[in-house]
Amino acid sequence: MECLLVSFLFCLVAQILHANVSDDEYLWSTDEGNSHNTFHIIPSIAANYSGKTWQYEYNSSSQDLTNLGISGGVNGDVYFFLSETRYHAVDFIICLTTNGVIRWKLYIESVADMIPVGASNIVSDRNGTLYYSVSWTGNEEYTAKICRITYAQTDHPYQECIINYELYMDINSPLAINEKFNLLITAVVDDTFESVPAAMNKTTFEILWINRNYFGAGMNGHYKIDSKTGHMYWIGGDDYLLKFNEKGQKLFDGDSHSGGGRQFVLDNDQQIIVRSWQNMSDIHWPIVVSSWNVSKQFQLRWNWYAPKSISENDAITQPIMNEKGITYLSSMPLIFALSTTGKTLWATKLATNEEMKNFELISWCLSMNSHTGILYVVAGSPLFHKGDAVYFITAVHMDTGKVLKRININHGIAKVTPSCPILIGNDMFYVFWLTGQYPDLVPLKLAGIPQVKP
Repeated sequence: MECLLVSFLFCLVAQILHANVSDDEYLWSTDEGNSHNTFHIIPSIAANYSGKTWQYEYNSSSQDLTNLGISGGVNGDVYFFLSETRYHAVDFIICLTTNGVIRWKLYIESVADMIPVGASNIVSDRNGTLYYSVSWTGNEEYTAKICRITYAQTDHPYQECIINYELYMDINSPLAINEKFNLLITAVVDDTFESVPAAMNKTTFEILWINRNYFGAGMNGHYKIDSKTGHMYWIGGDDYLLKFNEKGQKLFDGDSHSGGGRQFVLDNDQQIIVRSWQNMSDIHWPIVVSSWNVSKQFQLRWNWYAPKSISENDAITQPIMNEKGITYLSSMPLIFALSTTGKTLWATKLATNEEMKNFELISWCLSMNSHTGILYVVAGSPLFHKGDAVYFITAVHMDTGKVLKRININHGIAKVTPSCPILIGNDMFYVFWLTGQYPDLVPLKLAGIPQVKP
């Protein structure tokens, strides 16, 4: 009987450990957190959030050209770049706790007689180790560094960098972790393409391959990693979706349509992607959402055509997906849920006709906590809007579309560029925004806000 009990407990522990290993929300592997684009991380170390709203501001210099590179940490901390001058892409990294306390400030390693002109997003593995890259130029020369930060959860982080000019990338470069094969995936500059894909050993930083025959994800792209197979997906500058294996070999590609951003969502279990785009063959450029099977070949599954109220919009959020394969998007004034077969499950109006007219509202971004069943939609006025502006986050129940709460984030400021909320467990979320427009000072503001309860 004792043997059976011990065996049962061993199997239970093994299942729990396996579940942790397979759950993508225990690490921040891409600039959107994971392949489902949820901007949600489950801390493996207690975050000790106080439950109070707070705000942090950095206004020593304008941050409108800074690559913030925002990342969530395994203990609930948040990491981001700041610059001391508008002419540097990055100068140092800030680590803030869930209670708005600066845990540490760390300057990036400099390169003599060069300025930092580009950087990647910051990523975190399951052990809490951070990775990022920075590109430098000066005196008609260029180079780059790939860096690792250990002990990031303490007050004394340790940084080590390796210089390698082959990693150079203009402006922003995407960075993603392939945990299955211990790889860092990025994009590097190329003479023919805007960028090409590259892979490094995550431990040694050795460049294992650079494939110069295909577009990389580029500065507006995103690498998605299938955590089960280790296969990698992205949309290049020619709007073709690429599927690569860990050796840098193309498995297949397919036309994912022009007229949209390069954001898409990957369902690891079913090997399916969903992407929104605009049909430029139609004079009105209507919004379309499409799904493709990407298991063995690139095969269209369904198209969803936007209703008249949003079909001619220019702005739509990145798609996000829950564990059941349901996809969520927002294009003001609507947020909607699509089934695995492309049918509308529900659609909810987030603003009145008067608000849409007066403030020209657009959807900026979307985050999701599938554990509490709540979506967070960031909406507000575009930068070209004249007159009074408004910016807010709406919490929506993901099963029913019911609006739970609207949270104002503009604080009376006319021009705001908000980011996606980063959700920490079920406790709180961070939201970043830039205030104003250059040549006026453009400070960065960050708030910590309690998550909405269902």
